[in-house]
Formats: sequence, C-alpha cells, structure tokens
Amino acid sequence: MNKTIKTTSIVFIALSFVGILDSFYLVITKLSETDAACSILEGCDVVLNSSYSMVGPIPLAVFGFMYYLFIFFASLYFLSRPQKIRVFVVSSWLTAIGFLFSLYFTYLQAFVLEAYCTYCLTSALISTVLFIFGMKFLLIDRKQYEA
Repeated sequence: MNKTIKTTSIVFIALSFVGILDSFYLVITKLSETDAACSILEGCDVVLNSSYSMVGPIPLAVFGFMYYLFIFFASLYFLSRPQKIRVFVVSSWLTAIGFLFSLYFTYLQAFVLEAYCTYCLTSALISTVLFIFGMKFLLIDRKQYEA
C-alpha cells in the first residue's frame, strides 16, 4: 500500500470516528428528548425537533451513525488487509452519497428551517472532506494502486 492511500484510509478512520461521536450524541439527544447543547449557533433544537429530523419513527441521526460506522470499520479493515481494495472503493463511493445528503440537509437548514445545528453542520463538513478524499482515491490514487 502506498503512502497516499494509507493516509487517505487514516483520514477516513479519523473523520468517521468524529462523525460517529457527533451522530451518536444526536441520537442520544433525540431519543432522550433533551435539548442539544448548542453554544456556537442557535437553532439546534429547531433543526432537531423539525419533521425533517425523523424518517418515520427513526431519528435521522441513526442513519448518519450507521454511515460513519460503516466508513470507520471498512477503512480499518482495508488498512489491515490492503489487498481488499473493493472495501475501500465501496466506502469511497459511499462518501458521495453522504455528501449529497449533507448538501440537502444543509439546504433544509438554510432555506426551509432558517436555523442551524452545530452538530449537523459538523457532520456536513466531515462528509464533505470524506467525499473529497474519497473522490481523490477513486479518480487518482486507485489507478496507481491497481497498476
């Protein structure tokens, strides 16, 4: 495994770990029906209590938690077994889906709810950076790896 791909997988691990913590906090906050501790921006509770924060009976943050958990474990697996490149390819493509959802949810915060959640924006930032690294891997690094 070359150094660039190793660095990318470590970035995936680190960022997805932060995403796991962020989304887990939101899941716990939503399920316990407590207010989120938002000190930077006001509006967390507006966002977290909106109709957009649930998919049926499931808090949206649960899906974020599962997304980050998958990226985390898939990246760890790839780092320990570099010959299993397909796992990392799937993770990298998944970042595109995460990025698109983040764009949509950020749009909802800005233009529909007109309120911002610090934790949601943190997740959007993490998803964006994961997407950038994922696309770099798919479009540039993977070709060098497979050559």
